Amino acid sequence: MLPSQIAVLTVEVFERLGGRKDALFDRLSFNEDRLFAAEGHLSFDDMHQLILAVLKLTDAPWIGLAVGKAQTISSWGILGYAIISCATE
Repeated sequence: MLPSQIAVLTVEVFERLGGRKDALFDRLSFNEDRLFAAEGHLSFDDMHQLILAVLKLTDAPWIGLAVGKAQTISSWGILGYAIISCATE
């Protein structure tokens, strides 16, 4: 399972690049509500499906870089805070 925060961020970047959310979710086997569900996770297959649809609907093969650039520690939820809190040597 993958954190839905990254999927939400992917959709936000997709929209900033001019993508239409309705066209995106027409291609997916889940709806937008799933991104905000209480469990807060998507399966690997759902995330893969989202990424493929975003790539198909944009002329931006570099969209993954834009999503990465838009991420913050809080994008990863509690895992992000755990990572930043770990000692480095």
